[in-house]
Amino acid sequence: MKKLGSDCNSNSKSIIKNWIAFFAFFYYYIGPISVVGYLLSLLKTRWVLPIKDWSILLFLLPMFLYSCYSSGFLDSILLYRLHWGFLIFYLYFRNKAHLFNFKQLLWLMLLMTLIESALVNTIVDASSLPNYPDLESAATHFSNIWQRAYSFGGNSSVTGVLIIAVLSIVGGGLLLMITALITVLLVGSGSGIIAYFIYLFYKIKIIKKIVFFLLFGLFWLFLVNDIDALYKISPYYIDSLIDLKQVQISSTLDNMDEITMFVGSSKLSDTGGDFLWLSFFAVHGYIGIILMLFIIFTHINKANIFGIGIIVLMTSHYFVLFSLPGQLIAGYLFALKPFNHVQLNLKLKQINNYRRVK
Repeated sequence: MKKLGSDCNSNSKSIIKNWIAFFAFFYYYIGPISVVGYLLSLLKTRWVLPIKDWSILLFLLPMFLYSCYSSGFLDSILLYRLHWGFLIFYLYFRNKAHLFNFKQLLWLMLLMTLIESALVNTIVDASSLPNYPDLESAATHFSNIWQRAYSFGGNSSVTGVLIIAVLSIVGGGLLLMITALITVLLVGSGSGIIAYFIYLFYKIKIIKKIVFFLLFGLFWLFLVNDIDALYKISPYYIDSLIDLKQVQISSTLDNMDEITMFVGSSKLSDTGGDFLWLSFFAVHGYIGIILMLFIIFTHINKANIFGIGIIVLMTSHYFVLFSLPGQLIAGYLFALKPFNHVQLNLKLKQINNYRRVK
């Protein structure tokens, strides 16, 4: 009997069957052993690259050497793994002759998060799980009223945004859209909820966009402040968040001289906080920002513009791009091309048609 999906590209397979994806995706559960994912990616990369990609790597080399000189080899490895690790996955994915199917991964993300949300609010102490911070040093991350599930992202906001990023790869049917909405609401991720509604806005037609924008704008301005469950996206919270970001920017700039503004501090201690692009700037300076913008604008296209855009935008608040699962997903998105995106959607439709016939 013909195998499921055998009428499609025979080299295509689910991403969850890939060992590199396994190590990256489960980082917050299995810990440092996940570095194997980077090593496997480098070993399986075909090093025939376009000029723009060689230019990026050659630009990174003197930056890394300067960091080694300033802060030592080990700290530099940790810094560049954190901020530029997604490039390793990009190099791996761009050299693949086939495409990966992310739909099973999306369902895994949703089910894992929903199950964990149920468990940590009933019979499991969240502080005992490996993907949560230490209770003594991060007591505010835990609640007796409603515990937010951190799941595969190691943080509820990271998890929520990555779910929507993968949803943009797969394309959301009604069941997926409803399940994704329920999931981001249950994890209490303001970033995830905002990302969901941006994706909804992105998908609908222009007239509906205008109506949606007006209705959502009125709802947000006049009703959200009174709904406790939506506090994380309320005008009051957003306003206080903007004020906080302004204070953080002023504080960071006050502690930087002209040299560190240009090349960064290269200090591992400057990677903390919840304004990750600010800490990125503190570490890599204007040179790092210019390189990152070059990577984004030379690889973005209609197939990946939403996924990359939402990851980059939400990294302003939490470490979405700098989490290992986020780097895996971003690496794939940067490698995604319009033709491949169409081919992927066609393959998924063919698989669904086969299932209906069967």
